[in-house]
Amino acid sequence: MARRVFKPDCGPRDQAPTIGAGDGEGHEGQELKPWRTEEPTIFRVPEVIRCGGGGGEAYEPSIISFGPYHRSEPHLRAMDKLKPQYLQRFVARTMPRKTLEECRSYFRTVERRARTAYSETLATGSDEFVDMMLYDGCFVVELFLSLTDRQEGRGQEMDDGEEHDPIFSSAWAEYYLRLDMLLLENQLPLFFLGICSVSLTPKAASS
Repeated sequence: MARRVFKPDCGPRDQAPTIGAGDGEGHEGQELKPWRTEEPTIFRVPEVIRCGGGGGEAYEPSIISFGPYHRSEPHLRAMDKLKPQYLQRFVARTMPRKTLEECRSYFRTVERRARTAYSETLATGSDEFVDMMLYDGCFVVELFLSLTDRQEGRGQEMDDGEEHDPIFSSAWAEYYLRLDMLLLENQLPLFFLGICSVSLTPKAASS
């Protein structure tokens, strides 16, 4: 009996990027230059798993995006308006106090390492990529610090004079946020979060 081959068909999706002349494809007489020097750590969910696991929705964020894979999806843009608020709160914790431009300049020095953490070649421009990592990375660290503040009874003091935070004012938002942070395609490089929490030395992170 012939073996049946499973061919998943979940509808059209963006094709995986091809490697072109600018991505390390050499011509005759030219030395091959790899487009990455480190192994990636953040991957897309394979199609065979995505199709066999009840549809792609199970692997896609519901309310917030981290990193480049889902940041352009319309239903996630509402939470992007909250990221500047979290960045402002994070910068206020740094000691000595740093400006936003100082943070951006520092993150730019590790841009290439952050890019190679993703398995796909990213077409995002340098300034856009650095800002994305800055806002997303500081959001994650500030979220953990804010949770700690609330657990230790400092939440009301932190909220005085601040813009409304929908994450902590509704149980459903925090619930779905936690789920989105666990998704394979919705991750940030771990070393980058370490830079946010240690190299910028927020006061709460050092305690």
